[in-house]
Amino acid sequence: SVYFAPAEISLSAWRTVRQKVHFSFRQLGRAMGLLQGWFQLAPGTRRFPQQQSRSGYSWKGAAMDNMKIDMAFKEDNIKIGSRDSELAVKQAQQVMELITRPTELITMKTTGDMVLDKTLDKVGGKGLFVKELDQALIDKRVDFTVHSLKDVPMDVPKELPLLAFPVREDVRDVLVLPKGTTEHDLTKPIGCSSARRRIQLKRLFPHTEIKPIRGNLLTRLNKLDNSGEFGALVLAAAGLHRLGLKDRISRYFTIEEILPAAGQGILALQGRKDYQPEWLERVDHPE
Repeated sequence: SVYFAPAEISLSAWRTVRQKVHFSFRQLGRAMGLLQGWFQLAPGTRRFPQQQSRSGYSWKGAAMDNMKIDMAFKEDNIKIGSRDSELAVKQAQQVMELITRPTELITMKTTGDMVLDKTLDKVGGKGLFVKELDQALIDKRVDFTVHSLKDVPMDVPKELPLLAFPVREDVRDVLVLPKGTTEHDLTKPIGCSSARRRIQLKRLFPHTEIKPIRGNLLTRLNKLDNSGEFGALVLAAAGLHRLGLKDRISRYFTIEEILPAAGQGILALQGRKDYQPEWLERVDHPE
């Protein structure tokens, strides 16, 4: 924080300012502009606030024609960008709980969320889930974005580094049956959105069809429960855990049965190269 004491302010007035206002480096330019206008008033018309307004400290002077300037000296909210699915929002909120600053969640649909009639490997890969979020970072509409690390492409732009990784969830893949059933019907397809999983499932279930299924996690569960098309789904344990849906899991595959994706179970906080505040250390898990 920075304190400054212009010579034109009396000692008692300076004490008032010092007690009530903290200027961060990000706010200093805005505050100086407002102070410059205040000093241009005639000395007899300068007024310090007698009470705090909801949006900051209101400084009034007779020469301002009763115009009220609200100075929001408090820290701006940190804007966190996320996909708008329920799981993505839940994951972003978990990261926001680790940030010891006021935060604001901004959600958006990505191309990967909107193109649902084709598998990802046919429409551009996992990068479709981060394209719009990357652009929001570049445009400074958000300060950080939260991703499932397994959805982040290998080539990360140098200007948009991955900055922090909270504690990892369960890395395994799981089998989920239609609600109300306890036996896996092998005569119906297993729904799976990942090419990696489909290849490995063919070895585990050689006589069962492995069929692509798209949509966010809850959309896929709804299709499983209500369409009658699938005998089971294979999903990441981490997403079900985070949504409080452990009870839907029928079987955990060992990592020898199905090798998890690189980064599975890990959340990643992505930001800009020129903005890496010290509180990031509290979000990043050492392991």
